[in-house]
Amino acid sequence: MSDCSESRVFEKCPFFAGVEPLSGPLDPTDPWAQRKCEATVPRPPPRMARKSQPLHPVKRLLVLVLIAFPFVAQATPRALAERMDRVSSQFIGKPYLIDPLGEGPGARFDQDPRLRLDGFDCTTFVETVVSIAKARRSNDVERWMDRIRYANGKVGFETRNHFPDVDWIANNTRARIVTDITRTIDRDALATAEALIEKDSWYALLKIERLSGIAETEKPARLIELRSLGAKHGKTISRVPYLRKHAIVAHPEILERIPHGAIVNVVRPNFDVTKGAGTHMNITHQGFAFHKNGVVYFRHASPTPDPVTGQGKVTEIPLLDYVHGTLPSKTIDGINVLSVR
Repeated sequence: MSDCSESRVFEKCPFFAGVEPLSGPLDPTDPWAQRKCEATVPRPPPRMARKSQPLHPVKRLLVLVLIAFPFVAQATPRALAERMDRVSSQFIGKPYLIDPLGEGPGARFDQDPRLRLDGFDCTTFVETVVSIAKARRSNDVERWMDRIRYANGKVGFETRNHFPDVDWIANNTRARIVTDITRTIDRDALATAEALIEKDSWYALLKIERLSGIAETEKPARLIELRSLGAKHGKTISRVPYLRKHAIVAHPEILERIPHGAIVNVVRPNFDVTKGAGTHMNITHQGFAFHKNGVVYFRHASPTPDPVTGQGKVTEIPLLDYVHGTLPSKTIDGINVLSVR
C-alpha cells in the first residue's frame, strides 16, 4: 500500500511540465478551456470578489486528456477502443505500484486515493484507462472508477472487486461494462479454468499492511474488524473460459481475432495461493490488446523489474511474444478476453 496522500501524489508528475495553472469553470468540450488562466477569467464586481481556487492537479490532467481525446456521443466500439488506445499510451513508462488505490480519506480500512495517474498495478491501469475513455468530462472519471471498482458502485473495502473472476468480471458484466468474448474467438483453443475462491479464508489472512492511512495505535483493532468481515463471505466456484497458450503459439492467427481495445486476462487455472492468501485463483494479471501495424500488442502495468530502474512499469509487448514467454510457466495456461462496451 502506498502512503502517498492525494494532495501530493501528482506534484512531480511530468504531465504537468509547462502547464499553466487553470482556474474558473471548465468544460472539456470548450476548445478554449486549455487556455484559461486566472488572468483571463472574468471577475465579478468588487463587492462580490472571491479568490479563484486552483484546479486540483488530478482534474487539471483529466481536463487536458479529455480535451485531447474528446468523447464522441454514441461512439462505436471501434471509437471507444481508439480512445482507450490513445489514453493508455500516455501512461507508458509510469511505474508499477502495488495496490495503489483505496477508498480515499476517511475510509475505514484503506485511505489510499480513489484515483491516481502517476502509477498503477495491472488492474488499476485497466480501470483508470476505461474510466477516462468512457468519461464525457473530468467529473465523470471518478464515477466510472467507482462503478468499475466496486459492486453496484458502492465504495467500500468489502464491496471492492478484489477477485478478478468472481468479483471484477462478474460485477462489470452485470453492470454492462464488459462482455466475455473468449468463446467467440476460437473454439478449438478453448479450455475452462476452475477454482474454489475462499473469501472467508482470504479475509482471515489479511495482514496489517493492508491498512493504509490508519493511526498506528488503531491498526490492531482495525485489523481484527477487517478480518471479521470474512464471516459474511463464503466459498465460490469460479469458472473462466480461456484460450490455451499452446494453441495460440501453434496458431498465432488466433490473436488477430481479438478486438482492438479488448481486455486480456492472464489465466492460471486453480492457482494455489492458500499459503499466503488462503485461496486459489484463476486470474492473476490484466492488460489490453491493441492492434498496431498488423501486430497485436499487450499493453499492461507489468511488475517485472526494468533492468535500468529496477521497478516494474506500464509497457507493451507483442501479445504473441508475451504468450511465448509464458510457455515455461507451470501455472500460466492461457488468456481470457473481454470486450469493453
